[in-house]
Order: sequence, then structure tokens, then C-alpha cells
Amino acid sequence: MFNHSLLLKDKDINFLEAYYRYGKHKDFNFAKYLWLIGIEIFIFAIITLFMLFNINSYKTMNDKIKSNIEKYKNIESEIERFQIMKGLLENKQIFMKDIIEGNNSLYNILTEIESKIPTNLKIENLNISKEKLTMMVVTNKEENIAQFIYNLQNYDCFKNISINGITNYEGQIRTTITADIVRK
Repeated sequence: MFNHSLLLKDKDINFLEAYYRYGKHKDFNFAKYLWLIGIEIFIFAIITLFMLFNINSYKTMNDKIKSNIEKYKNIESEIERFQIMKGLLENKQIFMKDIIEGNNSLYNILTEIESKIPTNLKIENLNISKEKLTMMVVTNKEENIAQFIYNLQNYDCFKNISINGITNYEGQIRTTITADIVRK
């Protein structure tokens, strides 16, 4: 349109050059910038959707993990309860084993006493504890008491065997025998 050399000669025509440049800038293409802004908004929308999707998926995973933690807490509390029950049952088993062993030793002592009793001797009263044996015996001969005490002395389960008085009432001889029980 304008000759550029003309503009340089006259300095008064600077207004024309300004108008010319203004016109050139008017040819500026806004469509390109609108496309760029549109693409940026589209990319931002895609990134936002992706982030929202990730947030929702993480929230779902977090809820699942929380429910699993609650399940595991219930399982953990049941395991602790079973461990307590196991400990109690083990203590009970140990206690029962001690009682059975104690009863077995008492049973062995009773069977040994039965085997050592002479035929004419009767036991009227028998008390057995863990450490002491006390019995009241009745017979018609003193020799039976002596034989019974001798038999008990030969059995290594008793020591400190003693007689606490002998009474003779109507032909029945009664005495109380005490002995300490030796645990093996």
C-alpha cells in the first residue's frame, strides 16, 4: 500500500506509518489464539477428569482397605481371645497333670498299703495328705500291728513311722499309726 521509502523522507507522515502499522496489526489472527486457548482448556479438562478419576479410585481403595482393617481387627481380637483361652487351657492341663500325678502317687500308696496289710488287720480311718499318712487300725493281735509297721518300713515311700497309743477294748486292739510320705 504505502511505499516505505516515502515514509522515510517526510517525518511528518509518521501518523501514516502508525496507521499503516495499526492496520497491519489489525490483520492479527485471533482464531489461532482461540484454538490454542481451546486446546489448553481441553487438556486441562482431560487432566482434571483423570485426577478426579484417580481421586475416586483411591477413595474406593481406601474404603476397601479400611473395611479390611476392621475385619483384621476382629480377627486379631479373636486370635487374642483364643491365645488367652489357650493359655488358660494349658494352665488347666498342667494343673490336671499335677493332680493326676498326685492322685497316681496316692493310688500307688493305697495299693501298696493294701498289699502290706495282714489278713486280720482292718483300717477304720485313713487320712492321706501330700506329706502325711494317718490311719486307725483294729486287730485282735498285737503281732498284726507289728507286722504291718514292719511292712511299711520296708516300703521306701514312708519314713518316721510312729504309733500313737494302743487301746484294748473287748478284745479289739486299736492304734493310730502316722507316717511321713516321701515323694520320689
